[in-house]
Amino acid sequence: MLFLCLLFALVYMFASEIFGQMRWFKWIDERKEQFKNVIVTPFTRNKKQLDILKRVGMIIFILSLSMLLLLVVKNVVYKVVPFGKTNAAAELLKYEKERIANPKVPIVTYTLTYQYTDKDGTLYKTKKNVSSATYNRYKGKRFIPIMYRKNLPYDTFIENRSMGEFISPLFSVPTFIFACVGYLVFFLIKKYVEVWGIPFIRTD
Repeated sequence: MLFLCLLFALVYMFASEIFGQMRWFKWIDERKEQFKNVIVTPFTRNKKQLDILKRVGMIIFILSLSMLLLLVVKNVVYKVVPFGKTNAAAELLKYEKERIANPKVPIVTYTLTYQYTDKDGTLYKTKKNVSSATYNRYKGKRFIPIMYRKNLPYDTFIENRSMGEFISPLFSVPTFIFACVGYLVFFLIKKYVEVWGIPFIRTD
């Protein structure tokens, strides 16, 4: 649900910049304002209550998006930090390449399924989305070098052994989406500070 709200917000924000002056978009914008008026009408009698509702709603939305970004940052940190992980050779079981969306805007996803054993001999099986460079490098091969966290063996990372494997994820669809999320968080925080100031800090 949060993802759908985020997607709608991003689409509307970019659409307003491109189609803001077009008649059909103005009609949509008018319907949006009418719907918003229906929602906020019960609070209009008390402006202070309405202002509090707006502030709380904005803070909750910003925190929700920030939590999403923190999860991504956490995974990147776990992969980059050199300690707390164990190297292993995983056996590749399946290679998947899937094309989604329409032919005019092709989006291709790459997935590798592999299994490995930890130092205690426990077998784990993982299905992981990878970049095109990683997929092409290991397609048809039997083993792939991985790292797993010592305290969470099921949490794995594929070792990058070429420049392409480092660069390819930067131009992927997920990276673009998270970059948009980061921009949206920055935009909302800036807007909040402009309207209400820094939270929990009173200004005269």
